Amino acid sequence: RKFILKIYLPDGKIEEKEIKINEDFNQQNKGEFGYDIYIREVDESHKVDRDLNIYYGWSENLTLGLGYVQLSERFNDRYIYSQELKSELIYSDTAFSNPYTLTYKVQKALNRHKNEEVDYEDRYSQQFMFDADIKKWSINYEQVENGRYYDLKREQYLDLEYELNDVITLTYEREDLLNRKTKKSQNDYSYGVELNNSWKSLLVTYNLDHNKNGDLEHGLDFYYTG
Repeated sequence: RKFILKIYLPDGKIEEKEIKINEDFNQQNKGEFGYDIYIREVDESHKVDRDLNIYYGWSENLTLGLGYVQLSERFNDRYIYSQELKSELIYSDTAFSNPYTLTYKVQKALNRHKNEEVDYEDRYSQQFMFDADIKKWSINYEQVENGRYYDLKREQYLDLEYELNDVITLTYEREDLLNRKTKKSQNDYSYGVELNNSWKSLLVTYNLDHNKNGDLEHGLDFYYTG
């Protein structure tokens, strides 16, 4: 999203400045509440998955989030519930008219599966995310630190986009994963181009991605609003 800001100068001149607005990531206005409720019945387990979140705008820039997750998991030939509690801080602001968002999430298990070798105290993860739009660049960086319960100790993801014009956007994605047991890291990356054009209420988007292994992936999407 973007809009044009008109600046009226004392000498009578008028300047126009393009202002971009990045994703809100559940950002709330001061004093406002936001809710994100996901409920799904799973046919295989005959149980109901739940992901419930509430967000509160502490200030115009800072939002506090709290969530509860209940998922059905197969364990020892039967399905049981895995329960987790989430907390989140979301801070959004602008620097020199460039919007950015910082988030910090912590997710921790509330119950323990019987006969588990690793205690549920080690079933936690913390996530840091940075998202910004700087002129024609869009940057998103995410880092996840996992407890001893998980095979991956650290996960790092980077997404870059460069907007050549209103039709062509260049993309780059990279992930770096650190295995806890082997202490070895593995990485993957892809780069490509995105073309989009609109005719009245129809938007057409074409994506082309080339990954580390040399594979090509194409995607064509149509969006209609009416």
